[in-house]
Amino acid sequence: MKKIVAAALTAALMMLCMTALGEETVLTPVELNVDSLEYVDETHYLIARDADSRLYGLYNTDGEMLIPCEYGLLAYADYGFFEAINEDGLNTHALLRADGQAVTGWEYAAFEILNEKWGLAVTLEPTESEDYDYSGGFLGGGEHYVVTAYDVYDLEAGQKVGSLSREDCDTAVPHGDYLYVEDRQEVIHVYDKTLTPVDVEVTSLYNAYDEVDGNAVCLSDGRVIAEDVYSAYEDTDTGYIKVSGSNGMRLVDAEGNVLVPEGFDSIGMVYDGYVTVEQDDLYGLYDLAGGKLVVPCEYDEIYDFGLATIYRYVYNGYVCVEKDGKVGFVDTDGQVTCELKYGAAGVTQHGCTLTVTDLDGSIYIVAADGTQTQTDFDEVDEYSGGDGSLLIVCKGDAYGLVDWHGNEVLPLEYASYDITITDYADAVIVDDTLMVR
Repeated sequence: MKKIVAAALTAALMMLCMTALGEETVLTPVELNVDSLEYVDETHYLIARDADSRLYGLYNTDGEMLIPCEYGLLAYADYGFFEAINEDGLNTHALLRADGQAVTGWEYAAFEILNEKWGLAVTLEPTESEDYDYSGGFLGGGEHYVVTAYDVYDLEAGQKVGSLSREDCDTAVPHGDYLYVEDRQEVIHVYDKTLTPVDVEVTSLYNAYDEVDGNAVCLSDGRVIAEDVYSAYEDTDTGYIKVSGSNGMRLVDAEGNVLVPEGFDSIGMVYDGYVTVEQDDLYGLYDLAGGKLVVPCEYDEIYDFGLATIYRYVYNGYVCVEKDGKVGFVDTDGQVTCELKYGAAGVTQHGCTLTVTDLDGSIYIVAADGTQTQTDFDEVDEYSGGDGSLLIVCKGDAYGLVDWHGNEVLPLEYASYDITITDYADAVIVDDTLMVR
């Protein structure tokens, strides 16, 4: 996420109002006794430093304290977990949930969070060898470190289930209740949820499912999860399995529950509970939770958009689509809300808005509801952050903030660094002041 920093805050900031998504909304400051706010990308979390103690804690984007500011360092570890330090030293770190509850003890140096369930807690020691696992950044001295142990945790239960040596673990990939681990001799081992070895041979760390005698089979335990298949391949990001059969492709979960029914020629990437589907060379969008096709297979492309590692198809209920070289928006009922009339080569997508530059250099903001606004800005930041309902704009050397209809939210009074829009556009941070919508 790109941050824009303001040169200074004025008293007017405390009284700002804005128009967003057609409704007048107050951008309200939250009084926090902090001197630093760091937004955690793709979450609702803010890592804060207390202005008095200089210790770190956690707030959400509503300004509510989740973890008191009592740690020497707090860093995001992924999947909603945080690494905390409360004393100097190498193996003095713990893993916390967002509510501050410790998942591990304080005897670790690093963490590898594999998914919501599986995590590795790592102990290290300094080394002078050129064969090292980590380098720099630790308080225990030295620049290079080797692993002394990987403790394996069931993060959901908050329990250590076992330990692997450095030689036993080079790469680990989770598959439901099973963990696939490649050792340093490049041999793959399968462990169950108690870290007990499973007597099964697999050839890939990244696919725990395959076609066997016309069925899709879980290689870890032999379960049949789908019948009448030619192939089965797992999406390791979601744990869902794409299955191809005589009636086309379908998507199932690890228990064999059908998420997308058969009949589609292909199924794309799952982002934020939605997945693209293709039929006769045209694309639509399927809602996994709702169990229905929300955008019909009528488009040449369904656009995805993201600023970090997580992408989305849907922004405030709108989907950006392309047909015959023209771009517009539909809603999640499949209805066109912004006519497909903008040339694909000449638009920039910002979530639920587009920007189009005219031949004379004028920039137009096109909202997903079809509203088109001519502006006199020199630039609309392609990487503003958020879902497109707020946009960072500039004229000359001055930066500000507008909504998707071009209404001013922050005046053009700032330098090129210190406005942060959260990824869900529910808050804005200006010079470490939190403003909530």
